[in-house]
Amino acid sequence: MRIMMKVIALAMTGSLTLISTTIAAATSSFPVTKAPFPVQFNGVTIDNQTAQYPLLLFKDITYVPMTWDYSQSLALQVYWSQETGLAITKLPPKGIAVKPETASQVEQLQNAAMPTFPITVNGKPIDNANEPYPILVYKDITYFPLTWRFVHDEFGWETQWNSTEGLRIETDKKQILNNILYEDDSYLYLDTTNSTILKIAKDLQSDPITVDNSEAESIKRAALNSSRATVISLEGEMNEHFERVGNTIRYRGTDIMDLAAVKSVSNDPVGFVTKIADDVDLVVVGAKKDDSDPEKWWTTLPIYYTYVLKDHTAKIVPGLTQRPTRFIITSDRSVWLVSDADINLSKPTNPRSQIGLIESSGEVHGLNVKFNSLDVEIVSLQEKKIIVKSFNNRFGTNIAKETDGFYSVDTNFSIQKLTDLSSNSAYMDAKGNTYLVNKGNSIHLVNTNQTWHLLTIH
Repeated sequence: MRIMMKVIALAMTGSLTLISTTIAAATSSFPVTKAPFPVQFNGVTIDNQTAQYPLLLFKDITYVPMTWDYSQSLALQVYWSQETGLAITKLPPKGIAVKPETASQVEQLQNAAMPTFPITVNGKPIDNANEPYPILVYKDITYFPLTWRFVHDEFGWETQWNSTEGLRIETDKKQILNNILYEDDSYLYLDTTNSTILKIAKDLQSDPITVDNSEAESIKRAALNSSRATVISLEGEMNEHFERVGNTIRYRGTDIMDLAAVKSVSNDPVGFVTKIADDVDLVVVGAKKDDSDPEKWWTTLPIYYTYVLKDHTAKIVPGLTQRPTRFIITSDRSVWLVSDADINLSKPTNPRSQIGLIESSGEVHGLNVKFNSLDVEIVSLQEKKIIVKSFNNRFGTNIAKETDGFYSVDTNFSIQKLTDLSSNSAYMDAKGNTYLVNKGNSIHLVNTNQTWHLLTIH
């Protein structure tokens, strides 16, 4: 265990501007060696044999060079001045992985030295001369020891070690990649948390490129058109063909709702009708519960029931308990019925995401019921198919179910699970290739077991 804890001490990154000042203010001699085991930073393995600034070992502690690449990846600010010395500060998470420079030739190891200028970490002075594992200088670059004190206490990083995979470090990372929203023959197009769209070659062999605003709008239109779907907002109005007979609500002579069964006898219902085909009406009826508590706003909202009405026969869409916001008519005349969550409101009328499917044959399905899920959201709209996220912890209730995850669902209600919620999103392209957009800003191509990490953005 003692050896393991020693190995779990890596080094942090810094700025190349330290080169000239560091060497001038360094004393003593410290024998170091290259780290002989594999090391990963945020999923990226460092080739320590070819790195221009390799990871070093001093007294069984791993040291990392404080170069620009490492500091950017690990979200550290490194500042040096003649007056105040070296200051290292943790920054808000970044979304890129480390990409160390490669040496033109492998040079023989030298001894490291100890800097004599003042050093602070997160504003705290470091008595470097009396540290058991001091900050060192090697070939004009400052090296930092990632002991448990710094890795865990100061920076809150996670570490793992085993004899096969070596040392793994996971830092806080801002999630930049959201989901894949479109593809063409050569590229995948990704939505991001920065309100930009990135494109990356499908072979995952190159860095992503940021598309400009005009191209981004073109991609959004192309994504919608490629699905060959018609997306229509649901704006139905109260219809004169609704009537109440006792506790029964009827539409054009067809019984729709029993108010006694839903405990809404004393409250008048509201109804909306939208035509989704020549012979098919979508009927939405809502009613408040009789025992609504006016001090609890959410209990005063109507519970909605959605029906597909064809040939005077009503079929309820299972699991749609909110007013639908849009429906999507596909090229085979199937209909995705969507109730989008409006969680950005302080008092949302739609606190959940719900989806129903009306097949062209007239069969009706509810995805929330199928997945036993509180929320089902569309991640990608494709021709005759959607990619959805099924989950249960939108409001932090920490409800986890085996059915949580990302799914492909086609208009014949054929379902394929793509991954669980360990990924950030998922996408299946036209050729059946499955791409997982992972937390930590990487993309994994399942078919070839290939993973690409976000290293930089052009």
